[in-house]
Amino acid sequence: MVFDTNALFDAYRLNSTNRREFLDTLKLFGDRLWVPHQVMEEFLSRRLRVIHECAQAVKKLRDDLSKEAATAFNKAKAAVEDFGKRRGLSQDAVKDMIGLLDTARQLTTSGVADKAAELYEFDLTARDNRLNDPILEEIDSIFRGRIGPPLPDM
Repeated sequence: MVFDTNALFDAYRLNSTNRREFLDTLKLFGDRLWVPHQVMEEFLSRRLRVIHECAQAVKKLRDDLSKEAATAFNKAKAAVEDFGKRRGLSQDAVKDMIGLLDTARQLTTSGVADKAAELYEFDLTARDNRLNDPILEEIDSIFRGRIGPPLPDM
């Protein structure tokens, strides 16, 4: 079984429970595992960036949801304002409907991001894993002697 860099990064991308299952599964393959030298070089050079990206994933989701919700809110607000004008509703009635939209936007955005944070529970930081990285040590143990030679200078 040959891995590419992205597949190895799953050891960092997954939450602690799934990470343990992933690494335990790799061990089951034993000497049937193999990794090209270039893949391991990429893995080693980018692992801290991947950890940082994963540590920021919920924040990024929250930001992305907030941006998308703002865009959707502005469209919905315009539709409500247009509806209010065309149907002769008072400004207070239109403001009430827009207030409901805004409340829904805030609850949805924070609710989804909070649920993602609860489910993902990412427990790594690039700073902590720079010098002491038990995952890297386990990857090293699993793939020791199963890494291809470097390619000759092309």
